Amino acid sequence: MPFVVLMISILFFWGVGLGSVGAEPLLFSAVNSSRFNLVFANQSMSNHSQIQQLVNRQANAWLTGDVDNIIADFAEDCLFVISSSRFQGKQQVKQSVEDFFASNSVVNIEIHRIIENGEQGAVEWSWSEVNPQTGERSYTEDGIILALEDGKIKYWREYIDQFDQPPSNSPQSD
Repeated sequence: MPFVVLMISILFFWGVGLGSVGAEPLLFSAVNSSRFNLVFANQSMSNHSQIQQLVNRQANAWLTGDVDNIIADFAEDCLFVISSSRFQGKQQVKQSVEDFFASNSVVNIEIHRIIENGEQGAVEWSWSEVNPQTGERSYTEDGIILALEDGKIKYWREYIDQFDQPPSNSPQSD
C-alpha cells in the first residue's frame, strides 16, 4: 500500500503529460556469475527511451557485477540514496557498489514498469540476491525515483520492501 501512495504522489506531482512505458515486464536472470538472459518486450534497444536504456544497462550491470558499467551512468556530483544510506558523488557510489558485491550477487531482476517525464523517471523492479558465503537468498521489491542531468544519473533513490522468500504473487516464486 505505501508504494501505491508513493506512485500516486509521483503521478500527481508530475501532472499531465506523463508517459508510462513497458506494459510487459522485462526479465533479467543470471545464468551464472558471468552470463544472463535478457527478454525484451519485442523491441530493439533503439526503440527504447533514454531512461529505458539506462534502466536496462543498470539491470545488466548489476546482474553481471560490473561495477564500472554501473558507475558509468552516474554524474560526478550524484546522490544515491538506498534505505537509510546516502552516498554523495560518484566515488562514494562506487565504494558502496563494491561493498555490496563483496558479500552479495544479484541473480534475478524483473523490471515491472518504467514511468518517465523528460529526464525524470520512476522504476518498479524486483530482484533477488544471494550471499555466496552463507547461501542466504533475499528477495526485494523496489521502487526507484531517478533524475538525469546531461544523460547521467544525478539522483537515484530506492524504496525497498525486502522478503525472505518471493511474495506469492511474484514471478520469482515459480
